[in-house]
Amino acid sequence: MKLSKIGPRLASIVLLLSLILPLVSLTPGPTLAADPRPDPVHPLLARMMDENPDGMFRVIVMGNGKPDRLDSEVDRKGGKGKKSLPSIQGVAAELPTKAIRELAKHPDAKWVTIDAPMVPTVDASRLATDYPKAVNAPEVWNGDRKITGAGVTVAVLDSGINSGSADFIDPSTGNNRVVGRVKFNSNTTSGNDGYGHGTHVAGIIAANGSASRGRYIGIAPQVNLVNVKVSDDQGMSYVSDVINALQWVVLNRAAYNIRVVNLSLVSAVAESYLTSPLDAAVEMAWLSGIVVVVSAGNLGPDSMLYPPANDPLVITVGAVDTDGEEDIEDHTVPFWSSYGQTQNGFSKPEVVAPGRRIVSNLASKSAVLARQFPDRIVDYSYLRLSGTSMAAPIVSGIAALALQAHPKWTPDQLKDVLITTARPLDSAGDGAGEVDARAVVNKENPGSANRGVPLNLGVAATAGTLTYDSATWNSATWNSATWNSATWNSATWNSATWNSATWNSATWNSARPD
Repeated sequence: MKLSKIGPRLASIVLLLSLILPLVSLTPGPTLAADPRPDPVHPLLARMMDENPDGMFRVIVMGNGKPDRLDSEVDRKGGKGKKSLPSIQGVAAELPTKAIRELAKHPDAKWVTIDAPMVPTVDASRLATDYPKAVNAPEVWNGDRKITGAGVTVAVLDSGINSGSADFIDPSTGNNRVVGRVKFNSNTTSGNDGYGHGTHVAGIIAANGSASRGRYIGIAPQVNLVNVKVSDDQGMSYVSDVINALQWVVLNRAAYNIRVVNLSLVSAVAESYLTSPLDAAVEMAWLSGIVVVVSAGNLGPDSMLYPPANDPLVITVGAVDTDGEEDIEDHTVPFWSSYGQTQNGFSKPEVVAPGRRIVSNLASKSAVLARQFPDRIVDYSYLRLSGTSMAAPIVSGIAALALQAHPKWTPDQLKDVLITTARPLDSAGDGAGEVDARAVVNKENPGSANRGVPLNLGVAATAGTLTYDSATWNSATWNSATWNSATWNSATWNSATWNSATWNSATWNSARPD
């Protein structure tokens, strides 16, 4: 079967993957397995190639330090749609099975995996307009310091942002607060949002209420945004698009003061964070001083297997159903919010935030989500959606508030504060609990999360352990990791029982009615 038939379907299916043995423990320091990997190919890709010896597949080849030679080798083997991925010293391309097997044996190739579709974690249905109150954001806006996210920038990696609404205009200056636009999807010529997901996410973070006379306000109503379009107008993107987008964010973080990146997307293919190129990219962003906030997914219990939500460094966010109640005792985790153990034994998500029936900005009435759910259009210019896609930007907004109040906080410090100030719920899958913006902003003397966490094998400099405690905004740079020093043979690649996966076993249910 050709990839052209496989790729689009991946965005609408659940891969029921039984991943049994953790590769690392939660104890400090790296955990290195004794057995070398038998084949530097993602097991699911290997299985697909066995079943389709004449097939074509979109793959990512992670390099071994000589990306130019690897790039040339992909050309020689007839790679189509090639993309260079300098941040991971790799290349993405569509290749036949035989060429992939040959590349896997090439001395300049380290690891070959699927260039998987990214799945927007939206569950378009539900409604709640009380989410700022639920996380105590108004008390931060109206407190003594008037913290609104001013001066901080959040990069939104999504389907684009239609920024014409008054909600994204600074009323005091008339300037648009979407201060940058860049596109990383080759299937669209515009940075606009024809799908409707990215604009909704952006409004949850940053809407100032001007277009609704204050009825619908985001968490950080004076924060700046950068529109990083990775999905096309059907909500479709690939891992390679997101990797290159993350590299752009890191390289341009100082120009825009990007302190937070929001990823309301998950890969359609499960993979250990130790080998995932997408997890490598989010870790590089994290180590460069950017807080990475990721939605957990909408697959319910025992489903924390998909990059980047399974990466232990980043802040993974599950959803809460407030049911319109301000009292936290009435808040519950809906059945569809993903939670559980990752392949490597880490519990996810870290925190939860309101994610059911969230009203935010409508990209346009012609956007795909608006046409799919016309009964969810609210007050002509807004749309109500549900999913962990809606919960993640609430935490991104809180991160922006915190970084305005505490500009020297590192990502590890902010993660520690989010976890230690969260309010536990009597509900499975709540992580440390529901986030509290007031408690986060008022926190002093933060601790440091991620102590002793082994890094992705493409990022680890020596032993594979994150040890920096005194890191500041500029202390970790994109080039600080030595890619060649990672020992890829230290992981046991046979720990997953891949034969239990049923490729067409279910649907992703990325959008469903109440």
